[in-house]
Order: sequence, then structure tokens, then C-alpha cells
Amino acid sequence: MNVNEVKRIIMGKIGYILLTGFVCAIIAAGYKYCFTPSFSYKGNFQYTRIIQIVDNKKTPAPLNYTGIINTNSCYVEFFKTAENVYDFAKINSSWRGFNNQDKINWFRKLIKFGNFREDTYEIVFTMSPYSITDLSYLNKNISGVMDLFVKQGNQFIKKIKPDVEIKTVSATILMPVKVTHDKKPIALKHAGYGFIAGIFLSMATFIGVSFYKRIQE
Repeated sequence: MNVNEVKRIIMGKIGYILLTGFVCAIIAAGYKYCFTPSFSYKGNFQYTRIIQIVDNKKTPAPLNYTGIINTNSCYVEFFKTAENVYDFAKINSSWRGFNNQDKINWFRKLIKFGNFREDTYEIVFTMSPYSITDLSYLNKNISGVMDLFVKQGNQFIKKIKPDVEIKTVSATILMPVKVTHDKKPIALKHAGYGFIAGIFLSMATFIGVSFYKRIQE
């Protein structure tokens, strides 16, 4: 099969080839338009609380306060209270399938502690917006959740040092920035890709069928 025969086959099927290209363009554009997110996020959801540990008796042997707050026992008691007040499934969609250890592991990964000395600490809760079930629910309730978390930590510390109090110095929330995307240019670009792919695919098909028929003759 020479070049002239290939040209003859293509020209003889040019209508079908173009039609295939247009169909593939429509499919590619429609798929990309329907399944491309209309927005994305820049940054994470972050809640930061600065706390101060006040030891009224100034005992000489300081404790690892954040270590106490970060124990499994403290988390278990925290969730016993918090789950009666807040719906954690609106924060993590997998919540209802978690056992106690899963809950602890999940929350512990999101919490980071910093120490500024003088018994002043930073508690930072960070979560990707893409893993949050309901961002507005979390934004509305995170302060209350962390109130309970700090309160539970304070109760645990008091079992060891009854005269210690946790005082909140400040709290801030950083919201991720929502960026809206125009899906039309993306769909048009993929329509072009689909058209080209359809043209080449149909040409290859017609040429292959003709070549196969010639071999059979």
C-alpha cells in the first residue's frame, strides 16, 4: 500500500473521519467540563491557640504539660464529651467507621504543640480543605472543640498539680482561599485534543481495514 492509496482511502472516508473527530471533540469537552472542579483551594484550614500554664504554687519540678495533654487517656475523655456536642462526621466523613484508636490517631496528626518557654504554648490544628467534610461547620465550631480539648487537658494536669490552670492568651483561624475556575477554556482545549485524536484514530482504522481486506484477497 503506497502513499497514493492511503490518500485515496482517506479522501473516500473524509466525511466519516471528520464526523468521528467532532464526536470525539464533544465527548472530550463534555467529560472535562462535567468532571473538572469549578473551584480549588489555596492554603489549609488552620486554628491556632496560645495558652499559658499558670502554676499558682510555683512548684519547683515542672511537668511536660503538652505531653500530658497528648496522652491517649486525655484524648479518650475528650472525645467522650466532644462527641455529645459536635458532629465529627461533618469534619471527617470516615468518622463513624473509626474506633477509639483511629480517632486518637487522626486528631493527634492534626495537632501540633509549640513551646515559647515561660510555660507558654502554642496549639495548632491544621487540616487540608480537601479532607474536610463541611468547611463552614468546622470554621463555626473549631473554637468550641478546642475549648473542650484544652479543658480536658487542664483536668488531667490538675490530677497531678491541683493548683495549675490553663489560660488562653489568644486564638486565630486561618481559612483557605477559595479560587473559582472558568471551565470553558479547559473544555475547549480538550475538545481540540479530542478532535485530533478522533481524526487519527478513524484514519488508522480505515487504513487498517483496507489493508486487512487486501491481504484477504
